[in-house]
Amino acid sequence: MTAMAEAGQHKTKQHIKVLGFHNHTNSKTEEQLLSYVVAQDELSKIRYLYSDKILKASDERDAELLVEAKRAMADAIQKAGLYREEYANISLAIDADSEL
Repeated sequence: MTAMAEAGQHKTKQHIKVLGFHNHTNSKTEEQLLSYVVAQDELSKIRYLYSDKILKASDERDAELLVEAKRAMADAIQKAGLYREEYANISLAIDADSEL
């Protein structure tokens, strides 16, 4: 494992602790949470990239950019190792629990 990959994994594990999941996770759940954090980082980048483009676009191009952004987000979630449903369920759990 490269130093950069190890640093990324350490950062991700810190995110899991911050989210409060570290006390009640099994290895599969922890793997999903690690994937969720990776996906979140990518989605933040995509949102930043596309929000600027969409603000500057015409109405016609706006719709095209939204479709493109949604595809990029779906691809980022899948690339992180999650199904969209898994990602959505983790997001819902985080939103539903005020302690997280």
